[in-house]
Amino acid sequence: MKRFLIMMSLVFSSLAIAGVYKEPFTNGMYIVDGDVSFPDLESAKGYLNSSNNKLIVNLKGLKTFDIWNKTMRKKLTYCISDSFKDKKADVIEAFKVATEDWMSVAGVKFIYKSEEDAKCDATNNNVVFDINPVSLGKYLARAFFPSNERAKRNVMIDTSSFRHSFVALSGFLRHELGHVLGFRHEHAAGLLNPACAEGEEFSPVTEYDRLSVMHYPQCGGLNKIENLVLSELDKDGARKIYP
Repeated sequence: MKRFLIMMSLVFSSLAIAGVYKEPFTNGMYIVDGDVSFPDLESAKGYLNSSNNKLIVNLKGLKTFDIWNKTMRKKLTYCISDSFKDKKADVIEAFKVATEDWMSVAGVKFIYKSEEDAKCDATNNNVVFDINPVSLGKYLARAFFPSNERAKRNVMIDTSSFRHSFVALSGFLRHELGHVLGFRHEHAAGLLNPACAEGEEFSPVTEYDRLSVMHYPQCGGLNKIENLVLSELDKDGARKIYP
């Protein structure tokens, strides 16, 4: 019974599986399960307290798939902040690699608008989302879900990510972009490790897949953290959601 996960908010981490962490800056999100983000504390608490033995795709209100509509999925524009400084070139290239992998299998289009980089923050409405650096040490990177309002649609890359190779960085972003497209963690039902279970707002798309780019290695995933790549079932699930 495979499940390719879809959700509403995001983050990637090799650390915590429980608890809530509030990002200490304007519009900071509440982070749960290492890479799931919520705009307010009540939503985060509700997520932690919900039951969790079901299969997977992120839902809005337990009824509707949290994915981009047919118009928006073809113009997912983004900027990359100049604040990355000497790491910016790596981020640009890693995002290029990660977005091309998703675009090769799904009916979506990511568009880099470099002219918006000088003012690349949550107030920039000329892009769908912004990409910025943080130095929090709480995650490697984190993202968002399609249903998030513009102020909450940002991908944050922690400086700790740059201690890893370029290949690993591309993998972290490949995972985060899965969240941006609405995909949940593959281990959300906690089938192999109950401690990795994540709420109940998901619905199945494919069979369970330990090779999924959305499966944490520490939760039983077979993808290596040094090289998180799309599995064949990931590709199949992406084609089903975004034909």
